[in-house]
Amino acid sequence: MGIDAGFDLFPPLQTSSADDTARWDRFLDVIKSKYTNDPDVKVKDSGDVEVTQGEHPTLLKEAHKFRRFSSKVSGSHARNVERYMREVYNIARTHFPGRVHWWSEYEFEGEPEPKYSWTEVYGARDTK
Repeated sequence: MGIDAGFDLFPPLQTSSADDTARWDRFLDVIKSKYTNDPDVKVKDSGDVEVTQGEHPTLLKEAHKFRRFSSKVSGSHARNVERYMREVYNIARTHFPGRVHWWSEYEFEGEPEPKYSWTEVYGARDTK
C-alpha cells in the first residue's frame, strides 16, 4: 500500500509526428543534462531514463510508448522520489504545454484523477 503520485502525458505522443518525436528527444536531453551527476538518475542501455528511488519512475526513450511518470511517494522506499517527479513534471510542462497532467492519491478535494488506467499505461509499452 501507499500513495501514488505522478503525471500523465495526454494525449499521447505519436510516432507519425516528427514534431512530437523531436520535442520528446529535446525533453530527454534536458533531463539527462540536469541529472548528469546525480547517482539516483540512470540512463539505461535502452535509452530510457530511470530515477532509482521509489518505484523507479522511468521516462521511456520511445515517446509513443510513454504515458505515465509515477511512483509511490509514501513509505520507507519512497525516499526523495517526489522531488524528482515534481522537477521532471515542471520540465515536461515547458516542453508539452497542456498535455502534462499531475495527479495523486492524496485525495485532496479537487485533486485530478489519472488520465490513463494502469492497463493503458502498460499496454502502450507493448506497442511497436
